Amino acid sequence: MTSPASDNAVDEVFRVIARVRGDKPRQVKALREYQILAMLEQCGTGLHGLRDASMLSLGFAAALRRSELCYLRVGDVEKKVMKDSYFTYENQRLIDMEKDKK
Repeated sequence: MTSPASDNAVDEVFRVIARVRGDKPRQVKALREYQILAMLEQCGTGLHGLRDASMLSLGFAAALRRSELCYLRVGDVEKKVMKDSYFTYENQRLIDMEKDKK
């Protein structure tokens, strides 16, 4: 059974309370390359480990937010071969969500 505190509605309530109180968003330092490499080493070589390492790599390389990674689909990613393999994507759902917020 999942905790009710993990529900998105609870997160939204806390965000609204923070906004009403005037709390500033928490600022965190960016991770260094060695920290990212250490995280990737912990992913393992199994199927789930490779998936996790792929998501971490793509997220950091493309500077994606968690929400962008969650909405990412295979069709959103285009492989371009140059000197190395590079991945680009355009997530139309996220673009539409951003337009709706304005």
